[in-house]
Amino acid sequence: MESPSRPPFTFAFHDKATIPGGLVRKILVRDVELDEDEARKLL
Repeated sequence: MESPSRPPFTFAFHDKATIPGGLVRKILVRDVELDEDEARKLL
């Protein structure tokens, strides 16, 4: 994924894996550089 205002972000889909919401939020905040409110809106 790419956005002009965010760093590039690569992810892989795994059909049978479930990623906990807290981990997704942590990735969005740390790697994609969203603030906490933006990350929560996406979850």
